[in-house]
Amino acid sequence: MNAEGIETVQPMASMTTAQAQAILAPFNCLETKKIESEPEKIAVRQAVLHLASITDTHMFGILAADWEGAIAALHSYAKAFGYEPPAVVNPCNDAVYIKFNPRAGLCYASPYPDGHRGVLIAFQSDLADGLNEMCGHLPLDLFEA
Repeated sequence: MNAEGIETVQPMASMTTAQAQAILAPFNCLETKKIESEPEKIAVRQAVLHLASITDTHMFGILAADWEGAIAALHSYAKAFGYEPPAVVNPCNDAVYIKFNPRAGLCYASPYPDGHRGVLIAFQSDLADGLNEMCGHLPLDLFEA
């Protein structure tokens, strides 16, 4: 954890990539899975951090009911992955979708009237045979203290 109480990307020696993928399998981007316990939340967090540690690029899609929730999620996920959150994002009223591509330095927000909520993460490797997959809808507060 960093000084702000947010867990940051660090490889977890005791978790394999296959184990991380199995933990994240229910987060298939099609439906929203609710995390039922603190141990489950910790396991999901560690699985996400493991995949982040073995991939080169990460893109985030944040689907939230309101601007404040979206920005809080953006900041906690960005910091957990070791990225500086974007300084300026044009706000949206009501439900919002934020897309953040830290490598390109791009971030934008738009209204999102659909009912999905959570964070989508694209894990991408620079190598052709590396890991390239997406998971979500992860909890908005996964990395909040």
